[in-house]
Amino acid sequence: MAAPPRRDPWASPALVPLALVLANLAGLAVSVLVPMLLSGAEYAIFALVWSLGQLLASLAYEWMRVCVMRFAVGAEAGKTAARRRALWRGYGATTAALLGAAALAAPALPQAPALAVVCLFAAGQGVFDGRQALARAEMDTGFFVRAWVLRSALGLVLGAAAAALTGQGLAAVAGLALSFPLAMMALRGLKVAGVSAPADPVQAGFLWRFGVYAALATNLSLAFPALARALAAAGMGLEAAAGAMLALDLAQKAVAMVGLVVNLVMIQRSIRLAEFGAAADLPAQAGRQIAVTAVFVAPAALGFWLIRTPFADLVVPQGYGAAYAAVIGPAALAAGVGAFRLFGVDTLFVIRGQTRGAAAGPLVSLLVLAGVGGLAAEAGPAAFGWACAGAAVAGAWVALARARAAGPILWPGADLARVAAGCLAMIAVARLAPVSAGVAGMALQIAVCALAYGATALALNTIGLRAMIGARAGAR
Repeated sequence: MAAPPRRDPWASPALVPLALVLANLAGLAVSVLVPMLLSGAEYAIFALVWSLGQLLASLAYEWMRVCVMRFAVGAEAGKTAARRRALWRGYGATTAALLGAAALAAPALPQAPALAVVCLFAAGQGVFDGRQALARAEMDTGFFVRAWVLRSALGLVLGAAAAALTGQGLAAVAGLALSFPLAMMALRGLKVAGVSAPADPVQAGFLWRFGVYAALATNLSLAFPALARALAAAGMGLEAAAGAMLALDLAQKAVAMVGLVVNLVMIQRSIRLAEFGAAADLPAQAGRQIAVTAVFVAPAALGFWLIRTPFADLVVPQGYGAAYAAVIGPAALAAGVGAFRLFGVDTLFVIRGQTRGAAAGPLVSLLVLAGVGGLAAEAGPAAFGWACAGAAVAGAWVALARARAAGPILWPGADLARVAAGCLAMIAVARLAPVSAGVAGMALQIAVCALAYGATALALNTIGLRAMIGARAGAR
């Protein structure tokens, strides 16, 4: 009798959120370590180039990544195969173009090294994210988890090592860029089967029309931090802007870490429902997507602000402190509102296949920031931080209006009220708990805030929490 196949220890669905948390913690660690290893001016260059690399990756690949996640597995086998072929060709052509641009960057230009690093980073992240989207679409949890763990470790080690050895921001971004192909090569993750088959221009055109609008929303969202960094550097100078950039970067990464994990779990369920389920179930699922996102993003943003003092004592270098302290409050607000819009609202357009309205919210945020950010940066870090927060709120408001106009949403008003109650409980216990410096003080504040929020959520049965806990207990 043949032995049963060995079970992949990495394939547990429970490891998916853990892998994403690890990946985002590694990104947060990079943001904490690098400013300790670089001068203020070099850190500003690092933050700006890293942001531009992420933006270029989104501009070049995001429309394909969304299509892979939505259509790489579908109900009609013929269409699915044709769509996959078109996407693989798109990835190949885009990557070749970026690598060629990196190799041919005119050496006469003083910005040539930065342009080359931006192109290399974009190519590496774009291909890696696309392969991860395929793993999620195919429910290949083992590969997805292994890839995130390995890439995160490589990125942290290579980025920090490059910063320490060279003292240059560009070298640190190049180290991060190298982590993507190394992880893919180690896992032998590239899949190009079927590319030689004939192309289907009808399906290629369909994917482009679908993906470009969804990608536009993400591209505009990523343009926001890039524009914020550029405005801060122009209005305050590199050295003075470093603290403001650090506050925006750390808040965004800390909150996005939570939002991304929630979104990854929720959006795949919503896509499966849209592809194989009943249309009548979509309004309730849309409301649940919004509610679940708020349940996790709101306390993450608030909690990051509540621990600002012990956190800054631990990780903010000298010279950054004044600007960091002035910006961290509005930065946490901007990060929370932006994550709620990106993961809770913008994804509804993708799920419904109506991506034309997805760009409205991030476009408004970008326009508001472009209009007031320059003057605010000249006025000082605090004014600039509140300009970023105001722009994020304006974009979220427009995105919500467009989402409700695009299709029915069973609005989760009761759950959102329960989230607000939990946040008030966090504020109350944070004021009562003693504040002390160092890791112990920060850990204490995190613990009491989490306990207060969790107890309130359980008592009010937020998002049906008691039923979920009962179901899990009964399944054991």
